[in-house]
Amino acid sequence: MGLIAILALMVSTSTVRAWHRERGLSAEQSWQVLADLGQQMRIHRRSSGRLGLHQLPWMALNWRGRLVHLGRLQFDLHRADRGTAQERWVIGTHIPATGPLTPAAVDDSLARATAYFSTRYADLDTDRPQGAPPFGHEFHCDSWLINPLLTEEFGAGSNLGSFAQRWELLHHDRSDDSAAFFVFGERPPYDAASLPRGTRLERLVADRLADGRGWEVGLGRLVR
Repeated sequence: MGLIAILALMVSTSTVRAWHRERGLSAEQSWQVLADLGQQMRIHRRSSGRLGLHQLPWMALNWRGRLVHLGRLQFDLHRADRGTAQERWVIGTHIPATGPLTPAAVDDSLARATAYFSTRYADLDTDRPQGAPPFGHEFHCDSWLINPLLTEEFGAGSNLGSFAQRWELLHHDRSDDSAAFFVFGERPPYDAASLPRGTRLERLVADRLADGRGWEVGLGRLVR
């Protein structure tokens, strides 16, 4: 699945790079965005054994120029509370699997995101709802990592516990398959009882998937 999309993405890289230049991204930062295609293809092969691309909506976000890599984290533009009086632009936050999620690296990325978006998209700060934070200072994150269990199990001083604790939990939904994919690279069908348990994180997630307690994905909000 996705072979035609892969070709379409590859032949349109020059258009994306031109957009990035207009928005002040360096050539290195631009290629970081485009290199996500290779990472997603590797993930697809690892989980399916075939050449292809599962994450077409995610790659569309990259190619539409709305996602940037700033240090350890990735960020995108989207609107929160659509259809209400509080509808506004916020910065979406994403966590690529590129290494330790240290508090210092997270702080650096968030600071860089505020500086970049508030400068390059200053027009999005107009007509904001009363009481809303200035544009560039409100972050949302929808992730399997937004789960208080990580702080409870690993402590607030751990990388994962510290990250989870940063966010105000707006809502949560059960999503076992998200945890299985992001922790183990597995897509349904999979046998939860046979998932690897080589690390504390793997044991925590695998045991909950196997015994029926499952895993919840949270939507978090952070204002800084």
